[in-house]
Amino acid sequence: MHAVFRECRALLVPGGFVVMTARPWWRDGRFIDFPGALGRVGEEAGLFLYERNVALLAGLRDDVLVPRVSFFALGQVRAARAKGIPRLVTAHEDVLVWRTP
Repeated sequence: MHAVFRECRALLVPGGFVVMTARPWWRDGRFIDFPGALGRVGEEAGLFLYERNVALLAGLRDDVLVPRVSFFALGQVRAARAKGIPRLVTAHEDVLVWRTP
């Protein structure tokens, strides 16, 4: 990812943006903050982390938010719960916005 960010920086005009969505996950009982790691890698490649926002994984039906989770995420939560591990389905993705200097 460092190489990808470096190449993005080389292609963008000063003040240009790179936008990416990412989500955290669980692995071997540990929470992996993938968006946080991406933020650091982008900065190490010479970009400035301009914003970190949240995008809800939901639809709108009339006036009601309806969850829209992936089958993969749902399967992971069901498998963890079957083993007695309390888990909830992630209902958002992080929207990371970097800017060139």
